[in-house]
Amino acid sequence: MLDLQSGRGRIVVKAAGAGNRHTGPEITAYDGFTTVLDRTRRASQLLHGDRDTNIFAIRYLEGSVVEGCDAAFTADTH
Repeated sequence: MLDLQSGRGRIVVKAAGAGNRHTGPEITAYDGFTTVLDRTRRASQLLHGDRDTNIFAIRYLEGSVVEGCDAAFTADTH
């Protein structure tokens, strides 16, 4: 995973090896199921996705990682 600055602002690029089975479903989710969440800034926007090479780029979404914190288990977080 790379956190990059571009002409489109801050972006995150995620890539995986040929045997990875998670990247395709992530691209599908960003491509078709997060549109409403993106409009309300609750999910990142997919900028580019390539299932053949297991790589995608999304707009960086400001926030805090809650994994490992008490906030991960509260309803208000989600």
